[in-house]
Amino acid sequence: MRSDEYGTPSSSRATRAASRLASLLYEAGELEQAEAVAREALSASRRLYGDADTAVANALSGLAAIRSARGEYDEAAELHGQALAIDRAHGTPQAVAADLDNLGVVQLRRAELDEAGALMEESLAIRRELHGDDHTSVATGLMNLGTVRMEAGDYDAAVDLFEESLSIRRRLLGEGHPNVAVALDNLGQAQQRRGDLEAAEAAHREALAIRIAAFGEDHPTVAVTQNQLAVVEYFRGDYAGAADRFEKVARILIAQLGEEHPDVLSVLNNLGAARREAGDYAAAEPVLRRVLDIRRRTLGDEHPDVAQSLNNLALVLTARGDYAEAEEKYREAIALWRASLGEDHPTVAFGLIGLGRMLGRTGRWVEAEVPLREAVALREAGMDPGSSSVAWASSFVLSKTLSTIARWMSHPTRSMVASGVSARPV
Repeated sequence: MRSDEYGTPSSSRATRAASRLASLLYEAGELEQAEAVAREALSASRRLYGDADTAVANALSGLAAIRSARGEYDEAAELHGQALAIDRAHGTPQAVAADLDNLGVVQLRRAELDEAGALMEESLAIRRELHGDDHTSVATGLMNLGTVRMEAGDYDAAVDLFEESLSIRRRLLGEGHPNVAVALDNLGQAQQRRGDLEAAEAAHREALAIRIAAFGEDHPTVAVTQNQLAVVEYFRGDYAGAADRFEKVARILIAQLGEEHPDVLSVLNNLGAARREAGDYAAAEPVLRRVLDIRRRTLGDEHPDVAQSLNNLALVLTARGDYAEAEEKYREAIALWRASLGEDHPTVAFGLIGLGRMLGRTGRWVEAEVPLREAVALREAGMDPGSSSVAWASSFVLSKTLSTIARWMSHPTRSMVASGVSARPV
């Protein structure tokens, strides 16, 4: 929640107290109570100051943060946009930068990556102009922009931005500060996505030690880092270990946020993927169907997280021999990813590879070649050239020797896991 201070007459002390109480409830994870208090604070601010005062902008930002934490991104974006408009007209540059970041984070969660990037770039430019290059506010701007670059698939740019932010935070805050852990976790995510698993694990383990020391074993921020470590275990092939860790994370987050929160759904998706990779299809399928149903209901049918769920469910259906439904789910996932992320986004290759393998398994070799050729081409758009799935697709496209078809068909294609519980720039 935004921390900008504003001057008010003594008669508004109750309103300020309500805003502070909402913030405390938000930080404690009591989101329903926090929202009720925040709405009261917003109404009181409007009665006292009208609709265009910076105090109202502050109240709008507070309520928007709570709505975002509850997964209500459309309303959160509207509220943050109203706060930004007020502060552009009447507020300080610091307040404008904070509003830009807040709105950018919500647009990131809505998969509006171009808009999120533009907002974060403007915020970072304001912060540099105000503070120079060596300030915690600049570290925040770097972190936020790095998160957008990572979600857009530009992992090298993301690593550079996260490393710069981490360096500033280590120097200014000290090695054991919780915001250093945030920077380490984001850096680890980007390193993992570009295939540097050893560096990713080291970053996450350092972050985990900081967070446990600060908050204890069962705090939600500790669960965030545990999720990152489970992702690394997953990509190293320790699927049983990853599933155990994902289950632990899910228990912590469900108790704090409820089953339908986006962070919980990301972890449950990861749990289903790990069970699938471990060969426990009967346990994986109901988890993945539950995540898909909730994501459709809460995010709509056009969100890339829905495509991720469709793709992972299709992998399980393929393994269980339900090829008709698997093909339907793959094609829906591919179309959704193309519409939401762009025709050439490297993530599309995951669906293409899965579809190609499934078609090959049913003997439809000519049809299988089309999506596999597309997947190989998308490697150049940012997918790791060393990916086992892309290497498999390349081997199929570059050679059609029938004697090797059985080997191709037995090569594993991984489920998609979410590298982060959520992007939480701080």
